[in-house]
Amino acid sequence: MISSDDKAIVEKVFYYPGDRVEANTVIVAMNNPELVRKVDQARFELVKHKASMEEKKLQDQYTLLEQEQTIHNLRNQIQLEKLNLTHSLSYIRKILFQTLILSVQR
Repeated sequence: MISSDDKAIVEKVFYYPGDRVEANTVIVAMNNPELVRKVDQARFELVKHKASMEEKKLQDQYTLLEQEQTIHNLRNQIQLEKLNLTHSLSYIRKILFQTLILSVQR
């Protein structure tokens, strides 16, 4: 007598009572719709989780690119401000020099 703890449907019988078999030989093929459903659900959850992880990875990559672009823009802005400051200082020196020259001439 063959027994099983799970409710399953016998799909195919490979050996019958009285047939000689070796240890670990598959005797019958059984189908358990509930277990199949659980496996399918677990596979679905795994695919869903992988997709969620991939989406998170892509979001993180996008955020990183945005932050790198912000850093690049800020560095460019700093360079521009340095140039403006240099230009302003040069202009102020020129005005001060002209003022000094004029005051010395008087």
